[in-house]
Amino acid sequence: MILLRPLMLILMLLFYPLIRMYPWKIVIGVNASTAHDIKSFVPFGLSKFLRHGGFMPGGLIKTPFGYGLGVGTLYSNEEIKQSPELTKSLIASISKYKSKKIALNGVIPSAAIRHGTFPNFDPRFVKGHLVQFLC
Repeated sequence: MILLRPLMLILMLLFYPLIRMYPWKIVIGVNASTAHDIKSFVPFGLSKFLRHGGFMPGGLIKTPFGYGLGVGTLYSNEEIKQSPELTKSLIASISKYKSKKIALNGVIPSAAIRHGTFPNFDPRFVKGHLVQFLC
């Protein structure tokens, strides 16, 4: 059981290019809120390696509309709030996923709006209540 998390992480990383190209109904991007959370989520000190990848696959989400993908990034709330460059790179990273809709959670959308990096030009990005966009 202890090896299950590292094994799943390795499988997700191996299939990352295929996962990114699959036409998901929705991709939901989240971040770790604190440095302590980052250490809890990623085993064996891989966080420094994985941070540079932007949003990495984390798991499948079954919705009434079909399957979606949960993706995560290993940046804390404070790092995202303080850095316009980081917010811009996170938006670029999640934009590479093929999906009908993209939803950003946590501090990411407010930081992107405050820094002027929210992709208003891309209709896949959801603002507001997600259900109204998928129905």
